[in-house]
Amino acid sequence: MSTTTWNPMTHEEYALLTGFDVYSSDNEKLGTIKEVCHPATAMPAARGQHYFRVEPGMFKKLFSDLDEIFIAETMIRDVRADDNSVILS
Repeated sequence: MSTTTWNPMTHEEYALLTGFDVYSSDNEKLGTIKEVCHPATAMPAARGQHYFRVEPGMFKKLFSDLDEIFIAETMIRDVRADDNSVILS
């Protein structure tokens, strides 16, 4: 499993994370990205302002049984495109 520097330059590159699994820093799967919420700002000013709607899956109890949670872009530590995963800090 390799880690690459994630450096999105367009809103479309952010959208590619839809369907990626989200993991905590200690490698616990938290859910799957179902939607990317783009700011109304053009790139590159929009960098750091995206949010990701995550379906919690089996760890739903950690999130008070919510059907969805939102993760800020600033919480992302790594994007692993080779196994479609996002690791949070």
